Amino acid sequence: MNTTNVRLCAIFLLFFNLLKAQKEANVWHFGYHAALNFSTSPPSIATGSLETFEGSASISDLSGNLLFYTDGMTVYDKNHNIMGNGSGLFGHGSSTQSGIIVKKPGSNSVYYIFTQDATGGPNGLSYSIVDMTLAAGIGSVTTKNFLIHAPSCEKVTSVKHCNGSDAWIISHDFGTDSFRTYLLTSTGLNLAPVMSSAGYSIVTTNHTLGQLKVSPDGRKLGVAVWDPFIPAYFEIYDFDPSSGIVSNAINLGSFLAPYGCEFSQDGTKFYGGTYSNASIYQWDLCAGTPTAVIASMLTFSTSGSPIGSFQLAPDGKIYIARLSVSFLSVIHSPNSLGVACNFVDSSQSVAPNLSMSGLPNFINGYFKSKLLPFTYTMNCLNGEFVAPPALNSTVIGCSQPSHSINSHTWDFGDPGSGANNTSTLFNPSHLFSAIGTYTVKIKLQYQCSVDSIVIPVFTGNCVGVDEILSENSSVFPNPFSDYLKITAKEPAATEIYNSQGELVFYRNVSKAETTIDSSNWPHGLYVLILRSQNGTKKYLRVVKDVQ
Repeated sequence: MNTTNVRLCAIFLLFFNLLKAQKEANVWHFGYHAALNFSTSPPSIATGSLETFEGSASISDLSGNLLFYTDGMTVYDKNHNIMGNGSGLFGHGSSTQSGIIVKKPGSNSVYYIFTQDATGGPNGLSYSIVDMTLAAGIGSVTTKNFLIHAPSCEKVTSVKHCNGSDAWIISHDFGTDSFRTYLLTSTGLNLAPVMSSAGYSIVTTNHTLGQLKVSPDGRKLGVAVWDPFIPAYFEIYDFDPSSGIVSNAINLGSFLAPYGCEFSQDGTKFYGGTYSNASIYQWDLCAGTPTAVIASMLTFSTSGSPIGSFQLAPDGKIYIARLSVSFLSVIHSPNSLGVACNFVDSSQSVAPNLSMSGLPNFINGYFKSKLLPFTYTMNCLNGEFVAPPALNSTVIGCSQPSHSINSHTWDFGDPGSGANNTSTLFNPSHLFSAIGTYTVKIKLQYQCSVDSIVIPVFTGNCVGVDEILSENSSVFPNPFSDYLKITAKEPAATEIYNSQGELVFYRNVSKAETTIDSSNWPHGLYVLILRSQNGTKKYLRVVKDVQ
């Protein structure tokens, strides 16, 4: 009988709660009938009903199926028809970020559409509400055009509160240096804003234009302030997702007509684009001091049409609107420094439709970098677990993929192991109490929230067991058919499990030969365990033959 020592190392995908929302940004509608669907790679080209010069917003369900989209003035349902009560919203066709769609926390059917009027107009920052339970699941607008604040710039973005549930809505006043941050919870929108004075005052109508973006990890804010006649600027700030406070402005320099901006998925790079001279800029946010960040700027020249909005996508790339053409520019590796970011001028077709100046506006938390999953190695019932790399990292700050992890706890999903069911070690081992399937979690405690990486761990067929039956014990034949014979030189309890981890045979065997009737067992792989009186376990994989 051949014996082998097989070890199986399995790496599975992790399951964060936030991953459930990842596909909500899969379908984009923008420009003149342009649309992309990121359920495929590369994204597939589609067609919609929008005819808008600048901002738009789209939203899909958890599976990536389109729900509705808007230019901030008209809401279109998934069939590309105007939604019930969905016309006359307070956005504007020439507003940089005319709208953003945010699901109400705790609801699977209620969505807020936050809109911005153009050039500090009287309709300011407003909201409308869509209820997807109405019109047989097509949805209808219920509340419409509730004015939150005016005058306001053409800038609105959103990010999750660090509790992982609530959402911040962030805008900038027209006429002051103030940011307004509103909290959306399961009870609705808190109309008392968190006010922050930071950076330059926006006091001319030209300066109301340009994108406002938040990094996917919720730690940085970026703004483009547009002016076609005199140099304007890009700025970045710190953002606190627990308090909503904006602080520590860094002016990245003077530029003519800054319009679009975006963060890389890992939050280490910031990109901006100028409308008039069609240039793209990259800053390394990990360069060090503010002076070093400013000095890290690299310029990428383009050809052709003016540069519009930037938007991070589900595939981790940054897409860039180009005015009145049938393509988008793409930064294919935005986490990478310099030319390694792989900017391609004419990269993503939207033909036969047209890109204009805008792209759909999303909560950038949909594109947040995910921690790598933990890995494990199983040797039958004994597991060796290795924590995600970031857990062992001592790097804090701009290169951290999320908030700093304050603590972590392993839960092996094995209550039969008693106090050993949990561990706070980085790379623990665990002896499972029985063969089966276990849901193993590592709980990550952040500043004010908890995430879990969850992976199923299989011990059921003991692939990877040590086949350590001694010379004094034997099982034959193997493969077997209707009968399986066991000989042991000392008394032992015999357990046999099928590939699903179910116990199919148990008996205390003596020193003599024992014959097991297996005629009614399904064909397949089984695991036999001999437990001696002193607690020693011996394992063997056996196979019921197809003959």
